[in-house]
Amino acid sequence: MPATGAACARATALIAAGRYPEAREAAKAALEAEGPEPTLFLALARAHMAEDEDDHDDEAERVFRRALDAFPDDLDLLAGYAELCLRSDPLDRPGRHRRGPVLLERLRELAPDSPQLRRADASTDVLAATAGRGPSAARVQRHDVVHALTSAASPEAAGEEVRRQVARAPHDRRLAVLDASLDALGRPGRAPLRRLVLRRPEYLLVVQLVVAALVIARFAVEGFPVWIPFAVAVIADLPLLALGLLLRGARARGGERMSGAVDGERAPGEADGERTPVAEGGERTPVAEGGEPAAAEPYLPEVPRRSRRELVLVGAGAAVLLGAGVTTGTLAYAEYTAYPRYEAVAPDSFRGMARMDVGGVPEGAGFGSSSGRVETSFNAVYTGGSGDGSGLSVTVSIGDFHDATVALVEESGALLASTPGVTPLGDGWMADAGAYGGWMRCDRYTEDLAGTSKAACFWTDRGSMGVVTFRASEDMTDAEVEQLARMTRQTELRPVP
Repeated sequence: MPATGAACARATALIAAGRYPEAREAAKAALEAEGPEPTLFLALARAHMAEDEDDHDDEAERVFRRALDAFPDDLDLLAGYAELCLRSDPLDRPGRHRRGPVLLERLRELAPDSPQLRRADASTDVLAATAGRGPSAARVQRHDVVHALTSAASPEAAGEEVRRQVARAPHDRRLAVLDASLDALGRPGRAPLRRLVLRRPEYLLVVQLVVAALVIARFAVEGFPVWIPFAVAVIADLPLLALGLLLRGARARGGERMSGAVDGERAPGEADGERTPVAEGGERTPVAEGGEPAAAEPYLPEVPRRSRRELVLVGAGAAVLLGAGVTTGTLAYAEYTAYPRYEAVAPDSFRGMARMDVGGVPEGAGFGSSSGRVETSFNAVYTGGSGDGSGLSVTVSIGDFHDATVALVEESGALLASTPGVTPLGDGWMADAGAYGGWMRCDRYTEDLAGTSKAACFWTDRGSMGVVTFRASEDMTDAEVEQLARMTRQTELRPVP
């Protein structure tokens, strides 16, 4: 029945094009015009199944039951209904799911070695990808491109072979997408992208190794720029991005071309008196005039989930990333918790002044009480001088202050303002902390009782914190205040290797 075959081919092609409502309308119109026909019932049911929605699955089951009432032993109908039942949710549709094994047994009785039984038994078909259970469209495309390029002597030969197949099966989406992909990859200057699509897993592994090595080098090489691994990763991703955009555009053009072939009366390359209805499983069987089928030709191989090569490379890449992550995390934690070690020097004299022992840290100094772990503290007062820089007092805490931040010294101004018996003179300023690093802030103030003008400089780094105070008249510049504070700090403390 030629009209029925053409209607079935059009409905199946519309399903492949993702135009499910049109496919249902085409199948219904053909059923009304030609009467009950198994292939039309199957196309209508699959057009509902392709929607992957409960209501459409219910409607597909009604179509299968109606069709099997008229054609109880049709293998394609039994296989399609079995697939629907086996793929249904056993909790949501328990009755439908239980009918799957019964239909499989019926298929085994009628045709134990049939392809319909094998497809139903595996519960897969050409709609599996649409239902989200099969490989993605991008993976199918890459697989087909790799297969075509590795199977042919040259990219040109691969393109010619695919164009020949497209002429025989103009409604095949995979072939249309593959043709558009090879056309895009075969243009001048795109040989690197062809090599990339063939060696994509190896390329990813090499990039992962390089980036992982650069990330670890940040901790091994002093002064190594942090941005280099990120820059390398971005640059290495550009070819993959270009390839992805090219293949995405080819998928869109292939879908449009195939959709146009569905709408046309005759696809390009289709000879007079020849049609290419779609057989079960995605293969096309050319049909000569009079309805006699020609030899079937499988055009594209099944897309595997993962090859052993891919699994090995993906596993190696995952191991590299995991190892780099663990190593980087360990080194970063060690770097974060590291702090400089100091020992207290506190010489007997400093700038001509003698040290006066006053014991431990004065009550209320509280250095490190909430900022880390204090290992030792001391307080030294130097007397005997006169003028600026005399009457120097230094209080120091040594320990683990790896969480120290600039906020600690910024808050020292508020601490000074709240100290009884002193009056701050204007706003303080952030000073150069000097060779030991960290942060330093200096403030000027007046002792209310004696009326003496003084300066106080607070500092902190990850291994020490302290404050030094001394006389500082208006004639003593801010730079001189900072210099004396740095000198005191570097005299009272000595770094321990």
